[in-house]
Amino acid sequence: MALWWAIEQFQREDILFRDAERFDLRLWFRHLLRKKEETPSFSESLFCFVLILMLQFASFNVMRDKLLDASSNVTALKLQIIYLIATVATPALMMAVMLTSTMLRAIKLADDSREMDRSQDCWSASPPSSTPVWRRWRSDR
Repeated sequence: MALWWAIEQFQREDILFRDAERFDLRLWFRHLLRKKEETPSFSESLFCFVLILMLQFASFNVMRDKLLDASSNVTALKLQIIYLIATVATPALMMAVMLTSTMLRAIKLADDSREMDRSQDCWSASPPSSTPVWRRWRSDR
């Protein structure tokens, strides 16, 4: 009898295609803003990567013309810095502010308490430190 009930339920369209379980982009975005993790998830970082690529593609022709018309190397350097801040840094920082609970950990400016032991890391030349990266950089000056 339970099997007949299950078969009957799966043959009804209103059970299979419920309105409440459809994907809604606005609800998903609200969920991202409400439930913030310490670091971005894979889908958030992939979205940021695609956003950066689209911004660079959209502004490529304008920047190419401006760089070709630049009168000096200093002007070209200024244009390139503005281009990189607008197309790379701004989307990453905006997503770190909006979608993560700790922005400094998301952009790797603060030490992570759950960080792996750096003595096993073959790329690390310095011993692990408990001070944040930006403080170590300022003390090196």
